[in-house]
Amino acid sequence: ILPTNVVYTSILAGGHTITAAQIEGQYIIACTVNGIPNAHFGTTIYVTTYAKRYDGTYVYAQTKGHSVLSWFSVNVLDCGAIGNGVNNDTAAFASAISHAADLNNAIVVPAGTYYLADDLTVPSGITMILDDGALLNVAGGRTLTINGAVDAGITQIFGGTGTVAGSIQGAGYPQWFGTCGGVGINSTAAFQKAADVLNEMIIPYNNGAYYYITGVTLNRPIQIRGEGGVRTNLCVTGAGNGFTIAADSISFRDLYFWGNGETYPSAALYYFDTSTRDISDVSFYNCYSDHAGHAIKDAESSVYVVTDTEILRFLANYNHNTAIKMTNFESGIVVDNVLVNQTPDHPGMYVENCHGMYANDIDAAFGYEVEGASGGDGFVFSNCSDIVVDRAMVDYVNGIPLKILNCTRMTVHNWVSSLYGTCGFYLENLTDSSFELIKGNGAMSGASGLYMKNCRNVLIDNAIFEHHSLGGIKLQDCRGNTISNLIMLDNQIYGYMEAGNSNYNTLMGAVFDDDNTGTRLSQIGASSRAAGVMIGSTYYTLETGAVSH
Repeated sequence: ILPTNVVYTSILAGGHTITAAQIEGQYIIACTVNGIPNAHFGTTIYVTTYAKRYDGTYVYAQTKGHSVLSWFSVNVLDCGAIGNGVNNDTAAFASAISHAADLNNAIVVPAGTYYLADDLTVPSGITMILDDGALLNVAGGRTLTINGAVDAGITQIFGGTGTVAGSIQGAGYPQWFGTCGGVGINSTAAFQKAADVLNEMIIPYNNGAYYYITGVTLNRPIQIRGEGGVRTNLCVTGAGNGFTIAADSISFRDLYFWGNGETYPSAALYYFDTSTRDISDVSFYNCYSDHAGHAIKDAESSVYVVTDTEILRFLANYNHNTAIKMTNFESGIVVDNVLVNQTPDHPGMYVENCHGMYANDIDAAFGYEVEGASGGDGFVFSNCSDIVVDRAMVDYVNGIPLKILNCTRMTVHNWVSSLYGTCGFYLENLTDSSFELIKGNGAMSGASGLYMKNCRNVLIDNAIFEHHSLGGIKLQDCRGNTISNLIMLDNQIYGYMEAGNSNYNTLMGAVFDDDNTGTRLSQIGASSRAAGVMIGSTYYTLETGAVSH
């Protein structure tokens, strides 16, 4: 580091002049030492500096010693490397690494093919700088272990039949490990090798061309992202999953992933392998999936779970199976700004055995009456607890926008179900839960609004149900539930109805307009009550027990 506001006239190291020095601001960023062998690296460099005066002239400022440690890299050619692809350059690389280790700095590998016939380790703290055209060929049965950083362009730098191992610090590209990207090129091998050693894999945009991969297994922490904030195009080829997640601390960012779901609907683009272990700390951000079987799925283990995982800004489009299937995502799950589009025959998102999730801004839009569709649901929660949903919009689904089965402590705010073919909200065996600001807009033949079966201690506040040809709200065998601030518009057959063994339920503050036909209010529980109910132009202050209007 040089002083500010100065120019240099000479730089000396051990009595030798440093030439070809390049200055950038306060820093020497490149220079050559004439006549100083590698063994002398570490001596003090003396820089003579001059201060600039107000009139533009310079006066002597100081001659100051500076450490050489952060200024020099070691060229492998200076250490005896040949780079002809035949000569064994392992010893030369080892020498360069040894000198660079003394300086905690870098080794430079000029263009050439370097044959490494023996095992070699690049320790942490060392950076390998590979010029364009540099290729390291590792012999079969040998291992190049890299625990430092690598600085290279988007081109192949590792070859041979040997192994590249370790934990490369900083970012790298799958292109380092072989040809990948483009029509007819299977990039799986290059991606797998990159995933085995990189801490951060950058996938270049590649002018929009696809990277074709199948079955890349992530066995260690890694970040995988598109380049420059642009979604990079990936495509699954064959019957396997795309990425198999088999370790903790993995993240995906800025990826566009095209699946093979029409042919292989059981495959997943992102597959959590919980068959032998728990998995934690996985995140998705700004990822888009298209034509997959499953976009995200786990192994449905009865023993191991997924925890502390985030799905943020995720779009799953044209799915041939359940788009996001989280069978054992147990706790610490965040789902935010997620859209599931066109999943006509299967649920958009299925969550089972989850005990701690926050979901916000989740949407599903399937395309009602898709040709050949059998009736897919929007969002399904089964055997879950401690789930919070802050905002959701589900429309044009063949089945049920929100289905909740055998759950407890569910909190749902601001949910709109619209244009569905069966029922807007289906709640069965739900306890100790609350819903606020919900709306069911049927507007399709054969649909009902809300069906509750065997529910206990559920609060529904500020709700609107309209345009249902098969009824508004039905409580079947429900006890101790409260529905308040309810508006019912144009619901046929019935508006609000208790059935079976329902009792101890409360309807408080409800309006049924004149477009509702059939029975507007049917209460059968001896201890149920309705208070503050307006039916057409008639107001009922309080009614307890069996009531029918």
